[in-house]
Amino acid sequence: LRRLGLADSFAARAGREVFTERDFCDEHGRVHRMDRLVVDPDRVLVVDWKTGGEEIGTPEQEAQVRAYANILRQVYPGRAVDALLVHLDRRETRSVV
Repeated sequence: LRRLGLADSFAARAGREVFTERDFCDEHGRVHRMDRLVVDPDRVLVVDWKTGGEEIGTPEQEAQVRAYANILRQVYPGRAVDALLVHLDRRETRSVV
């Protein structure tokens, strides 16, 4: 996790809530399952894990994680929302804006 720059996202912190495989609905009622969600008082981080031979950062993956971030901006108004694609086998991380 340190190599990926994610160690802080796994550290305990006052006011922090962490969820794995958390479901949220978008404005159309579609369910989106987010792999890891770290909710701090001022910031929210969503992480989508990839493994195996999957490429990281395909347009479809980025659209998926952007949709997650948009949902989270509605659920946690006033907080910064960061979104990451993380390929565990390749040890790659990509921020999605």
